[in-house]
Amino acid sequence: MFSMLMIAALEVAQGPTATDLSQPPRLRNPQAPITAWDYPAEASPGKDYGIATIFLRVSTEGRVTSCDVTESSGSTILDMTTCSLLKKRAQFEPAKNASGSPVEGEYRSAISWGINDHQPTTSIDIELQVSSIPRSYRSPVKAKIIFGATGHVTTCEITATSGSSAADRVACTYITQHVVITAPQSASRDIPPVAVRYLTASLSTQAVETPQGGKSPVPPATSIRPASQSR
Repeated sequence: MFSMLMIAALEVAQGPTATDLSQPPRLRNPQAPITAWDYPAEASPGKDYGIATIFLRVSTEGRVTSCDVTESSGSTILDMTTCSLLKKRAQFEPAKNASGSPVEGEYRSAISWGINDHQPTTSIDIELQVSSIPRSYRSPVKAKIIFGATGHVTTCEITATSGSSAADRVACTYITQHVVITAPQSASRDIPPVAVRYLTASLSTQAVETPQGGKSPVPPATSIRPASQSR
């Protein structure tokens, strides 16, 4: 459990969600592009590990035309391997405009590199404390979270709804207001730093107790420190 939040009025919560009516590029092979077996032989497991967030430009044919590392793993070898593999392997359904025609698009993703004890996570798992759970709630909400140069959330994109739009908004509201990561560093000064993480948020009505036995207040901003950017 990452943290908990007491919310009195679930229905009125607001949060950022993707509102673009066009369809962004979609990976046709989301499970396949990079696996644990791709860890470079020339890399050092005790030194080369971290999270690489990448920014891809995708053509109207679904091909990757460029790859920028907007959050460096801290390892040049891993950063270069990430882009090299995605350019070769990633297969996309191209973006589409409002009329359904293929257009050039952009895609962001985060890749975790590491072996054994040195395996950073791109996941954020939280349990949100609410006064009541909507009847339409079916399962934890999943979202892609984008952090800007300061480590604060700039975008919360729902990737799998909980079944309740109100619960989805609560998850994005919480992550936007209370979660901060270590400011990402891009692989080049010419590339704006951006980091991606993946949220899974579930709802619960279980009481939250403080050490003194009282109700827990809304928590302050919570910091998540990813793998060190310099080793």
